[in-house]
Amino acid sequence: MSRRDVAKSLLAKDATCSSAVYMSMLTLFGPKLMEYEFETLRLECQRMGIDVADQNWEELFAALALRGDGRFVIDAATFENTLVALNGGEPDPHNLQPAIPAHIAWGVSEADIIVSDLIKGDLDEYLDYETVGYAATLCKAYGMVCVPDCLEFCEERLEELTPGRDKLRSDVKKAWGEQRDVPPGKIEFQEDPIGVQLALMHAVREYVRTRTKARDKQLHSLL
Repeated sequence: MSRRDVAKSLLAKDATCSSAVYMSMLTLFGPKLMEYEFETLRLECQRMGIDVADQNWEELFAALALRGDGRFVIDAATFENTLVALNGGEPDPHNLQPAIPAHIAWGVSEADIIVSDLIKGDLDEYLDYETVGYAATLCKAYGMVCVPDCLEFCEERLEELTPGRDKLRSDVKKAWGEQRDVPPGKIEFQEDPIGVQLALMHAVREYVRTRTKARDKQLHSLL
């Protein structure tokens, strides 16, 4: 199967990750992809006989917006709406759609790949106070006092938002260091504050790990 055929197949599936949707479109339209109007892209896909999944249009628009301006890293509203799209949802700019920690981590990971050729280093290094604060606030609302590596960019802000939890945080980090490499399903979390924190951190990490495996397979198929 040619790269173009693989791209067409990925675009037709609603389980395709955002970065693979973007790379698929890039495979079909080349470097001039950013110059196309959205409706023109729709018409061109129809002309090529590609039935692009509705979800993938939302993900593509989010990817193109990411590459078109820098509001994702500085504006919490843009950050939130983009995260929704990068996690397969439909953004609603008129209503709040708070992200869960796992979706924040995955969305930032996807965005990092989509703009990797435009920046130096990792995207999370460019996140501004407002977007980092958004992520930390949602982690706090979820009950977290510590975060796994995939959310490390908001760890310092989370600590500021959860004063008086230093002892718990220290105990959780110690336990996390001992358990972080234990395979999923082989950890029994205690029903205590430390166990609850570890369960939350593992849930985020495993969500990202699982989706990363699928993404790697999709992106590799486009090589």
